Amino acid sequence: MTKEMVVRKNLELLEEFMKYAVEHPEILNHIPKDAQLIILPENDQELLEMNKQTVEECKKSDRQFVVFRMKMPEKPVPQLEEIS
Repeated sequence: MTKEMVVRKNLELLEEFMKYAVEHPEILNHIPKDAQLIILPENDQELLEMNKQTVEECKKSDRQFVVFRMKMPEKPVPQLEEIS
């Protein structure tokens, strides 16, 4: 997976997380002010492994981080409707 693809997919996850946070702002109370937010996608194994590497890197540093699990958003696929 290219770096560009990783960034794109993580931005999709962040977008879904923020949609949830708008409706459930209390979730933001679990994120310290200067912490890195890491989302582990349950339905994208390759991105999951890459984001787990980020978790390991954060553990080795003094950087604060918080981890959430969620599913990658599924893109709708239009289905042609045959009208008779």
